[in-house]
Amino acid sequence: MKPALRRVLRRVITSLLVVGLWGCEGGGKSDGGRPDSGADLKTNRPDGLVELDSSPLDDARPDARVPISDAAPDAAPDAAPDAAPDGPALPPPDMGLPPCPGPSDGPMPPAGRWSLSLFHFNIQYVAGGMTGFTDVAFNNPMGNAMIDLTQIEIEDRIITESLVPLLALLERNPDFALTFEMQGLMVDVIRERHAETLLRMRRLVDQGQLEIASIHYSDQFFLAFGREDMDESERRTRLAFERAELGLSRAIFTQEGQYGPGFAAWLSEVRPGAVVVVPRNLVGFYHRDLDQLDAPLFMDGGTLAVLPRSLHSEVVDRSFSFFNDGELLATGDLDPYFGTYFSHQPSAVMRYEHDLRCEVEAGVRIGRIADYADAVLATGYLPTALPPVLDGTWQPGSTRGPLRWMGAGGLFRRHERDNEVLTTCVAARHQVLALDSVSRIELRDRPDGMVLPQLLAARESAWNDLLLGQVSDARGINPWRGEVQYGLSHCRDARLTAEAALRVFMDGLGAGSMRLDTRTDELVLDAPALDVRQTVIEPVFEVEVPQAAGREVSIVWTEVRGFEAAPEVALKHLSVQLGPVAAAVATRERCLERAPERPFACDVAPSPLQLNFPRQPGILGFRPALSDEPLSLLDTDFAFSDDARVDGVVLPAADGFLDLGEGRQVVKDLRTNHRAFILPVDEARRAQVIMLDETVPDHEATRFDFWVVDDADLARRLADHQLRPIVYVGP
Repeated sequence: MKPALRRVLRRVITSLLVVGLWGCEGGGKSDGGRPDSGADLKTNRPDGLVELDSSPLDDARPDARVPISDAAPDAAPDAAPDAAPDGPALPPPDMGLPPCPGPSDGPMPPAGRWSLSLFHFNIQYVAGGMTGFTDVAFNNPMGNAMIDLTQIEIEDRIITESLVPLLALLERNPDFALTFEMQGLMVDVIRERHAETLLRMRRLVDQGQLEIASIHYSDQFFLAFGREDMDESERRTRLAFERAELGLSRAIFTQEGQYGPGFAAWLSEVRPGAVVVVPRNLVGFYHRDLDQLDAPLFMDGGTLAVLPRSLHSEVVDRSFSFFNDGELLATGDLDPYFGTYFSHQPSAVMRYEHDLRCEVEAGVRIGRIADYADAVLATGYLPTALPPVLDGTWQPGSTRGPLRWMGAGGLFRRHERDNEVLTTCVAARHQVLALDSVSRIELRDRPDGMVLPQLLAARESAWNDLLLGQVSDARGINPWRGEVQYGLSHCRDARLTAEAALRVFMDGLGAGSMRLDTRTDELVLDAPALDVRQTVIEPVFEVEVPQAAGREVSIVWTEVRGFEAAPEVALKHLSVQLGPVAAAVATRERCLERAPERPFACDVAPSPLQLNFPRQPGILGFRPALSDEPLSLLDTDFAFSDDARVDGVVLPAADGFLDLGEGRQVVKDLRTNHRAFILPVDEARRAQVIMLDETVPDHEATRFDFWVVDDADLARRLADHQLRPIVYVGP
């Protein structure tokens, strides 16, 4: 068994035992103390501090975010401005901390000795809160006030219990500097509810002790969506920092460590001079010989990159004192899922503070990532080219890359609905992009150059809901029902808001219908609905369904005419339809009759579904997320790790496009199918494409739909339509 898997199982079992104790009021420790376990529902996180990027996967958790203005005015107020710094100036003598080893031997490298950190904070760690969690997840209808906290309560605890103690640490140690990463949304929460914390952050940023990295407003799984979404998210992030009067660091890290060639190119465009922290595990997934390629600093296109781990070179000595979820250090390795047990543990901060002081005594600079990059460059060092990687995440070995968010199930698999959340958000973003088009048309065509205020208000609301709905934790790592509903409800609200605004706009022009091309902003009023016709045709290639869970399977090939992306072309369409499992339908109906007030109690873990179809062996042809440019590679271009050879390369394919080789392309029909593509790289399976879904309930039908073409230009046109569609608004 892999060590990582052992950690996963240990943490899952401990989590179940701990929550089982919580399930009874008064259970567990009689003194109400928090459990000794460091168990965590993000089960891909290793124990303790992380120095060699075998680090966690952060996630964001469950129901609709309550507007900040709705927060109770006394919700978790900050300490008074004149409060004493958090914790003692020095560790108490009974801590049993070892003596510092003393100064380092050997000459000082030209760029110095550095200890870096990355505290990856996430105000959406439990997005929507945990109200009802113990009932839904652990069948405890009585609930537990220690665990079932509201969204606002959890957000405030993240700030007061895990963030504020680290600010106090910096205030006690003016020779320390740390790197915090957080989404723009967290900055807004701090500004609106934690004024004293914001003042302290400003002072530390101004003093050079704190850098705050941020690139997205919501902790979205952006690899599954389009560039427009990240453009809007980055814009909102900048506004959040401007409103808070906070400096925005050049350092960059992303939710779930998402990275890829399209993101790197986008980042160099929107944040020139950025220094991105790239997950070492992701690079090592594609290059098992990475240790031989290690370097103080890398360059990916126009962007500087750091791979977090200890490094001793002729140029610089570097270590990472912390590279993990920021919520964990000050709370003794517990996360916000533990409710009120998630609280500041001074001893944990003291141990970390002691270790950093020892580093200082040894001549190490406790510094910021951007400053480290500048120090390396100041020596004249030329960054090494970053080995190529494809779209992926922090821990590909334990999450199978993006698959955990696009088809694979987790601890609460009976709650998950990956494809439903993804396709709901795709449908919503189509309407939001149409509203964007209308706003630009208004700005272009109105004599006063002003957009109607109601359009702007609807646009702001719709984008806000869409970005929140795209949060990674609505689909992984271990989302419970509330998180799934968080993603669904926000994306549904975004769609409803956009559709209503589009109809108001159309009615204002006296039109009965309209068609919008969101790529060109072309508007046609009183446009008739297209006449879409389908004719059954012979199969183009063989499709296998090796896992169907007893469902009735129907594989239908049709020729489609009148599709809005290419109405003049006869398109080939493949639909793999899987009916519900009859026994599961009957069982669920009986269960709902017994417990209509608790339908979630009738959920059971779904059976996995899988389909396979052929490709030219070894072809890796796709278009990276946030990019318009296709990549055409071979699996022989990489030195794959053992994990890669077991799991294959997993591509999110935000636009649905995949090159099958030999002049044939396939495009996922994102209206019904937005699972990840799995491309095996082992010799036995190199001629396959695999799609997997472990999150479709047995009592529900589902389908895998694709466009299949033999024309690269047409394939690109269809892929463009997935991201920037033609939207029809009819009666």
